[in-house]
Amino acid sequence: MAKRKKNIKTIKKKATDLFQLYVRLRDTDENGAGACCSCGKWVMFNKADGGHFVSRTYLATLFEENNVHLQCKGCNGFQNGNGAGYSLFIINKYGAEEIERLNQLKFKPTKFSYSDYEVMVEDFSNKVEILKLEKGIE
Repeated sequence: MAKRKKNIKTIKKKATDLFQLYVRLRDTDENGAGACCSCGKWVMFNKADGGHFVSRTYLATLFEENNVHLQCKGCNGFQNGNGAGYSLFIINKYGAEEIERLNQLKFKPTKFSYSDYEVMVEDFSNKVEILKLEKGIE
């Protein structure tokens, strides 16, 4: 029987989904609520997005933790990320130089293999489980 070809798109989506969940849990309090990085509105982790400061179309910053934060659906979707608010958040949290670093990093040639994504899935799964236990979330 022929070996089934591994689908990199499927494992990338799984890694991305777990990363998004990890970020949303990371940025919340013990009740699973957190402030939107762009507007400050409080939202539950399961009603929020993991918003990217530098667009997720750049593979080099797709999984960069300083580039992704809890964001309300209004800012992430309807306001195209609310760049002004997000910029202030990045500056306040990391310093102005982080904006430059992220904007330079996005151009770094990056390619992930199937096994890279497998490692990410395992890593983010573990991080999600730890945060769920810490916060008492099912």
